[in-house]
Amino acid sequence: ASDVYKRQAHWIGAVTAITGLAVSGGVVWATRIGASWALGREAMGFGDVTLMAMAGAWLGWQACLLACLLGVFIGLV
Repeated sequence: ASDVYKRQAHWIGAVTAITGLAVSGGVVWATRIGASWALGREAMGFGDVTLMAMAGAWLGWQACLLACLLGVFIGLV
């Protein structure tokens, strides 16, 4: 089983990075669209979306969702 993992490790890393990019970028993009609609003007630049997508590709989608959740609560305080 470990030999199969070694041969496919690069695919696992690529899929994990693309998933992190899509999930974390998508969460911030949805937040951007919702906040812009609620405020009636641009609430967030697209650089925020690309920055979070890059962080998601590097750290994974779990860490970026946690960062978004913590950011909301820290902002409320």
